[in-house]
Formats: sequence, C-alpha cells, structure tokens
Amino acid sequence: MCIEALTAEIELWKKKLDRLTKEREMLRYKKQAPRLDVKQKLDAIFRTVKDVAKWILGEFLYHLFKLKNKDGTKFHHLSTHTTMVSQFLQGQTT
Repeated sequence: MCIEALTAEIELWKKKLDRLTKEREMLRYKKQAPRLDVKQKLDAIFRTVKDVAKWILGEFLYHLFKLKNKDGTKFHHLSTHTTMVSQFLQGQTT
C-alpha cells in the first residue's frame, strides 16, 4: 500500500473511533441516575439518621459537633468528618 492509501485508512479509523467515543459518552450519560432534589436529599439523610444510626436529629447533631467523650478525653473523628465540619463552620461550600 502506498502512503496516501494508509493515510486515508487512518483517517477513516479516526472517524469511526470518534463516532464510537461519542456513542459511549451518550450511553454513559443515559445510565446515570437522575439527580435528587433538595427535599429528596434531606429525606435520605434524615431516614439514614433514623433508620441506620437509630438516632433522633438532636443525637446526630450532638455527635457531629462533639469534641470530647463523656470522660473528658478527646473524641477522635475520621478525617473526612473533621474536614466537612471544619469547612461548614468556616462557611466554605466545597
């Protein structure tokens, strides 16, 4: 095969690859679950607090913000917990 024929074949394969990439992106987009609205998100959180943790809202907030155990020793939070609460208290949204 000559260079021109190989170049043409490469261009053809590039077009096919572009088409398949776009189709894959469309399929992935369609498979994503729809986003929850604010009411649905709050309901999910409250249900989890009640049904999984078996807490009332006050207990959740107490444990969310507590710094010490009942015996006065420091309460150790996971780093993700510490980061999220710290960002919240600093007024950061991310």
